[in-house]
Amino acid sequence: MFNNIFQATLTCSSIITYLASLVLLFNTSPLTEQIEVLFFGHSPNEQPLALFISIIALLILPDFLAIVSYGSSRKNNPEMDQQPSAGFRILVDIILIILIVWFSYTDLFTVVQGQQSYLSNPQSTNIQLCMGAALFVAFASLAIFQPLKFLRHIRSEEETHEYFKSLLDKPPYINFHVHAYHYEWRTRWVTETYTDSQGRTATRTRPETYREQVTTLRLSIPYAIPSWQDATDLQTLLEPQEFPIVKIKISTVIKPVDASAQQHYHQAWSDFRDKYKTTDTLVDFSTSKGISGMGPTLLLSFLNLEERSIFLNAAFCSLICLTSFTWGYSLWLDQMSSISEKTVCKEYSLS
Repeated sequence: MFNNIFQATLTCSSIITYLASLVLLFNTSPLTEQIEVLFFGHSPNEQPLALFISIIALLILPDFLAIVSYGSSRKNNPEMDQQPSAGFRILVDIILIILIVWFSYTDLFTVVQGQQSYLSNPQSTNIQLCMGAALFVAFASLAIFQPLKFLRHIRSEEETHEYFKSLLDKPPYINFHVHAYHYEWRTRWVTETYTDSQGRTATRTRPETYREQVTTLRLSIPYAIPSWQDATDLQTLLEPQEFPIVKIKISTVIKPVDASAQQHYHQAWSDFRDKYKTTDTLVDFSTSKGISGMGPTLLLSFLNLEERSIFLNAAFCSLICLTSFTWGYSLWLDQMSSISEKTVCKEYSLS
């Protein structure tokens, strides 16, 4: 029941936010002018204070409901302490809420002279610029927004176990990387504007020196693993799912089975560095390990996919990321789910 109330409130509040965003960013459109009149109300018979308070309530209510629901669920699910909401998501939400409230206050309580639109004044222009920047930050945050990464890979418990089993037959890999480079001083011509002694603006072209990195070699070579075997704890990997929704994080461990295998790896790594260490003035070495052909490492597993909420999908999550309810949505997802970490282990040897 509470989840349904939260979902409905979240959806309605999201619509309100998008309408406000349309007015802010595309205010010259006739459609947004109608939205502006309908949503904010320019009639003198309207009650701007009541409307302003209602807007603030709609902006805050979803996050408030999410906090209440999250706090209540923590009592019954101690594992929720392992999945705190990210501070960056809270910051983006707060910025968006402040901008929308600022915009609403300007529209509802600023007296407009004659036919001149309030949107032409510098303050409203600044609000538009800030709102555009905030939405851009919110869009960019999709790349690091972890709930979205989980929602992109939704599986049933059976599908999740089949995926785990497929990883047992996949071979490990170890790659050696080298990046050899040096720096060179270059010259380029730049055009600049200046004011001469008589106060006239003019342009001139002058040479400018700058330092540029020049790559001599960038190479990756796989380490030839003589032999390997899977050493994953199957009982832990395939244990039954106890919670209806589980966030699963998959990590990998690639390690030698004994001292001789470790010595073989260290010798290959040493030979690789000796071969390329004099390639250039500066040389960086690194390694990467993993499982060949491995799929996603973040999964959202359901005991029963038919009971999944229509709001638990990547498309809706992406839309929420552009509103001031990202944090509330994250808390809601955390409240409904548990978290589990799985490890797939591979060992390599000489035989």
